[in-house]
Amino acid sequence: MRMVTPLHHVEFRWDVPNDGEMTDIPAELVSASILIGGMRNEGHEFVVRSERSDEIRLDARNDVFSVDESTSALFVGFDVQPLFDGIDLDNATIGSGGIIRIEDGANDDLLAIFDNNLIKAIQLFDDNDGDKRLDPEERDDTDVLAE
Repeated sequence: MRMVTPLHHVEFRWDVPNDGEMTDIPAELVSASILIGGMRNEGHEFVVRSERSDEIRLDARNDVFSVDESTSALFVGFDVQPLFDGIDLDNATIGSGGIIRIEDGANDDLLAIFDNNLIKAIQLFDDNDGDKRLDPEERDDTDVLAE
């Protein structure tokens, strides 16, 4: 008999790691739960570092989705465009070393926008073929389970 669990939403939590909880992590990730780095076209490096520690709820796109023994893995995907909506790096304060830092104490207004955008940028996907990877054909808009 095949066990099917219908879900209307999924919740997950991220926290800042406790001291000693994780080893061999980048120094910038210590005391942070999210770390994103990149380079702008003109060459300015940017770093977004959030100490966010909370729960995120993703609601089923079609009111309900099912998880059963064939569901070997669920993937949480982040869409970069909505994540950075409203974050004007052109007017951000550039810190030492020419790096734009968006973190507690540096460009706080942009960090607040980033943290608010986070829920709009997250989607839940299923590994349909069971290969423990989210292949391109498994992550288009029609494959979203929850958002």
